[in-house]
Amino acid sequence: MAKLRPPLVPSNEKVEAEMTDLGTNQSIREQLKIGHKANFKYTQSPTAKALKLHFFISLN
Repeated sequence: MAKLRPPLVPSNEKVEAEMTDLGTNQSIREQLKIGHKANFKYTQSPTAKALKLHFFISLN
């Protein structure tokens, strides 16, 4: 399981989390039990062969 930081915060705030995962958006969504909209942005980590996944979670 990937590490998340910071923990989820109250409504109307954005959370920036960083995780290393080769899964799809759907599998990550299921792992995090995300029921709301989440925008995913992938970047390649220069020091690791895994994809570094940055995403912002907007809570309603």
